[in-house]
Amino acid sequence: DDLQKQIKAIGNTALILEQWDNVMLTLGQMWVMWEIFNTAQAQVELNVLLTPGQRANFIENCLETTKDFKSIQASLATIDANNALTADDIDRQFILDRMQREDRNLVEVNTSVLNVMRKWLAQEGLQHLSSIRKKGNTPSTNLLNHLGLLMRDQGNLSEAEPLFREALATSKQISGDRHPDTFVSINNLGILLHAQGKLDEAAPLLTEALATSRQVWGDQHPKTLFCISNFGMMLLTQGKLAEAESPLREALETRRQVLGNQHQDTLSSISILGELLKHQGNLDDAAPLYREALTTSRQVLGNRHPNTLLAISNLAVLLQDQGRFDDALVLCREALSTKRQVLGNRHPDTLISISNLGMLLKAQGKFGEAAVLSREALGTRKQVLGNRHPDTLISMNNLAALYLQQPGKPHKKEAFLLLLVAVQVSLDELGASHPYTKSLIDHALKVGFVRIDNGKLIIVEDTSATVSKYLFLGWFLVGVAVGVLGARMRRR
Repeated sequence: DDLQKQIKAIGNTALILEQWDNVMLTLGQMWVMWEIFNTAQAQVELNVLLTPGQRANFIENCLETTKDFKSIQASLATIDANNALTADDIDRQFILDRMQREDRNLVEVNTSVLNVMRKWLAQEGLQHLSSIRKKGNTPSTNLLNHLGLLMRDQGNLSEAEPLFREALATSKQISGDRHPDTFVSINNLGILLHAQGKLDEAAPLLTEALATSRQVWGDQHPKTLFCISNFGMMLLTQGKLAEAESPLREALETRRQVLGNQHQDTLSSISILGELLKHQGNLDDAAPLYREALTTSRQVLGNRHPNTLLAISNLAVLLQDQGRFDDALVLCREALSTKRQVLGNRHPDTLISISNLGMLLKAQGKFGEAAVLSREALGTRKQVLGNRHPDTLISMNNLAALYLQQPGKPHKKEAFLLLLVAVQVSLDELGASHPYTKSLIDHALKVGFVRIDNGKLIIVEDTSATVSKYLFLGWFLVGVAVGVLGARMRRR
């Protein structure tokens, strides 16, 4: 608190980066990481300072060159406060004691520092891009793609999209359709559109990327296997389960042959095929795949590795779908307990496990404990991710579903408001065609909160709620006052 107050009083923090191509020389210091973390918590500006020569070299070799851009990205990914250097053990213990007092942990520090440095990279890149445009020059596809990736990794999908689109158009014009730079641009845009739920636009791009990769690198190249897997996942997301099976099986079988059964890409394919079979209703066929992924992850990566924790959660959800609640509960509790220890209470993966355990307890009729966890998931997601993040909307939907299943429905009004706000925000952020939005609207229709009249969604008047009137015009909700949530819904 004292450090944050001092930083806020000063108004900014200066970070002198001695060598941009060896950022860990500076970021590997625990006090540096702690001050960056507190700067982020105080919500003040961090100024990263480079010498003029270092800055020019940074722009030319990092922002414009894929090799060095990947190098600095890889360096940032190694940020680890647990292994950071201090002058002595007294300094280290002092910082750890402050973290404990403020209910923080090393993972939160790592995440915060990584996000701050990615934001700095993006700001530098945008300034460089602006200077290029002012001179009337055409920015390189490398710069556009690098900026798009930085925006995507920060969750700014809408800002990444025009950068990826421009990169693709420029690459096709300069290098042609079959050039490796064009392949990268096609893949980047296709994956982004998939993540945005713009599946109709993503499909031809991911199809083109796969065809190009097969022709240029062959069927067994890791790039091709990556494209095959992406293509299968797109079909899975579209609900084309039968069509998705062939590419997902090809990706798994070839990865087993080329990379081996214990490679992380192979484990990823095992889990994805398991997910497909689960969606097809083939739970008995999905189970051995999920078990293989978990067993191998435990052996190769250990019980506390993030990929192992994901495999635990996947198998727990499958067991719940099979009605094996007691077996699922053991795994759910293991996943959540370990994630709280390893990642902390506020990490997005921990919040997924909190939510999963809450939904499992709800299915078992343990509404009291389920409500505590569901409220924790929603409250923390609002703090960490914001009110409009898709995961926050999922938590709103889950808590609404829980309230509506409680005997006597004592929280029906809150459920009503939670679900309708989730629908509106999903429409604003993701659009009407996104699977999340469709799922939320289907839930609202199913529980009778809305109805369809002449192609419009109309909110059904709920006399138990202290809301006088709700109305959907087309797909957009207007005139809403949300007293219980303490917020007013509006279109941005």
